[in-house]
Amino acid sequence: MGNALKKLRPNNQNFNHSSSNSNSSAIFSYGPDHELDVDIENASLRHNIVRELFKGNISSPIHDELKYGGLRILDVGCGSGTWLFEVSSDYPLCECIGMDKTKMLVDNKPKNVNFVLADILEGFPFCDNSFDFVYVRNLSYDLTESQWIYLINECIRVLKSGCYIEITETELYMNNAGPIMKKMVDNVLQFLSSRGVNLQITSRIQEVLESTRRLQGIIHICRPFPMGSWCKELKYACETYSYDIMRGISAKFGDVKTKKENEEKLQKLVAEANNYRSYFGIHKFYGKKV
Repeated sequence: MGNALKKLRPNNQNFNHSSSNSNSSAIFSYGPDHELDVDIENASLRHNIVRELFKGNISSPIHDELKYGGLRILDVGCGSGTWLFEVSSDYPLCECIGMDKTKMLVDNKPKNVNFVLADILEGFPFCDNSFDFVYVRNLSYDLTESQWIYLINECIRVLKSGCYIEITETELYMNNAGPIMKKMVDNVLQFLSSRGVNLQITSRIQEVLESTRRLQGIIHICRPFPMGSWCKELKYACETYSYDIMRGISAKFGDVKTKKENEEKLQKLVAEANNYRSYFGIHKFYGKKV
């Protein structure tokens, strides 16, 4: 674990990624004075933890092909580009394309990285069979089930036959939540439900993939993402992430009125997570296009 988690706060490429009105932004960003840099750091830290949980950025069995090079990789809804930049470094002979509806200005962009400005729900601006690997993650807070069905079909459309699609998504329910945590999470879930989000989407993704009848050998893996510091192997990383991410959630959904109240509640939330060994599931799905 040592080397892999050295960069808990990685100094990523310098970029400017403007905020959006997504559900996830409404939940996680901390108040009007919240710095975008904090959002980016949280995303990077989360990325590092998920990478450790799955022992790598890509679970599909394509590492030899990626090392050889010449493949085109599509990151759907790439956000700040954390995953994309790392994969571009791991596989420098591949072309890595990030697609997002928010414009991103990047300094010192790697030569094998390009960005396409497009709304992922309005049709991908690519021809059929254009990519050798399509990757999706962190959209469970923002898409309705019908949007998921549309998105998955678009991913498969632009994917070449014999190549893989991979999806990494978060359960929206907290496992082993204590009473304070459960009340706050229930408020978040009520908000998401009012926006049309399927709160059980991670239990539906494999079924949606199978229903396309264009994929074979679909694999589903789930790993626990610990909250607090109870996981010895990822203690510092998970504790830091828990404080950072729950600070924003508690401020909006934790029934607090002042920053002082929020900080006091935050301490209780983390202590409770340690006591109950709270976690949420991270799910990976991958399959090969027929």
